[in-house]
Amino acid sequence: MSNSKSSFSIVEILILAVLVLGLGYYWLGFFSPDPFAEKKFNTMYIMAISWGGKILLPLLIAGIVFLYWRFKQGKVSADALALMIGSLIFGILILLPLGNFFHHRSSDIQSKLRKYHPYLQINPPLPKVDITAPHNDKLYIMCLGGSTTQYKDSNKRGWPNRVQEILRNHYGDDNIVVENLGMQWYSTLHTMINYQVNLRHRKPDVIIVMHAINDLLHNADFSYFSNGKFREDYGHFYGPVNRLIKRETFIGSMSSKISFFRNHQDRQIIEARQFPGLEPFNRNLNTIIDIAEKDSTRIFLMTQPFLFRDDYTPEEAEAFYMINMEAIGEDKKWDVESGLFGMRMYDDTVRKIAMDRGIPLIDLEPQVPKTLEYFDDDVHYADPAFDKVANYVASELIRNNVRDMNGN
Repeated sequence: MSNSKSSFSIVEILILAVLVLGLGYYWLGFFSPDPFAEKKFNTMYIMAISWGGKILLPLLIAGIVFLYWRFKQGKVSADALALMIGSLIFGILILLPLGNFFHHRSSDIQSKLRKYHPYLQINPPLPKVDITAPHNDKLYIMCLGGSTTQYKDSNKRGWPNRVQEILRNHYGDDNIVVENLGMQWYSTLHTMINYQVNLRHRKPDVIIVMHAINDLLHNADFSYFSNGKFREDYGHFYGPVNRLIKRETFIGSMSSKISFFRNHQDRQIIEARQFPGLEPFNRNLNTIIDIAEKDSTRIFLMTQPFLFRDDYTPEEAEAFYMINMEAIGEDKKWDVESGLFGMRMYDDTVRKIAMDRGIPLIDLEPQVPKTLEYFDDDVHYADPAFDKVANYVASELIRNNVRDMNGN
């Protein structure tokens, strides 16, 4: 009698088999994580989710089978089993609100909102120097662009700071001011709006504009940062505000993160060789030139250095952050050659605009060696690059008699 009671019926075996196979299939997914997730999340986060799934799921499967077997043996009563299941459900219902509370608290949305701008996505830096027209005793230079203008080295010094020092030493004049007004994520559209709204009225003598990579990445309209097909006004590209727009509950957030770590399917590799964004890029730069020339502000266009090259090494391919993290979506990604081809086209567009408009060009791109000694990733500089960039930019400004550009 006891043997009959403790044995499993065909129906029970089928139900347990489906449950075990389903959870087992889900468990196997943790052994094929998405490479994007391995780069996106820090090591501790990866270990917690990946190994948590690998260890806890087998324990859960074994626990379910063991518990039901004990129930069949009469070692666990139906009331006790119902109580355990009910307690588990009740515990989850209690923990969910707590999880949501701590999830939103850790997200710190209100703090993040202070960094964002309703039109420019991220609040732009404002000039630190109080310059009001006329300022004939000063040479006032604004450096505009994205993170490759904004970012500083490990000693908190950017290339604009160095340019100011070089120019002051060369001319023996402390009235030369070089402001770093670049901002990460900014494209030509951001700079065009920001210059018109926040900077133009300060009447700088010179502006230096460097853009390429951020405008280029807008062409990857399949990426996690985009929503829909490419638009010439860049309206498809959410960029940094993506994390605010796509707010999730605690469960939704955990589910989306866990999905990164299991059952990864290889993405379709896109060989981008045509870029619709070149047209608005050209138009935006020409508009910035038009505005500056109307105010008699001298403008220098600058090409953007990059690490991409035809014979890149495996270590360099691993370091290509933009290609691996921003020109990538759920099922598609650019190949490395798309980055190389695109950067060449965007820099060539800058060269052509400078030539057509008679604008001084600082052709910085060939001046920075394409090695990991000078680059941390696709375009961002390692420490040794900052001096090289500053020295070349300053030499070109001096060669073009920048000190005479405020009428002195």
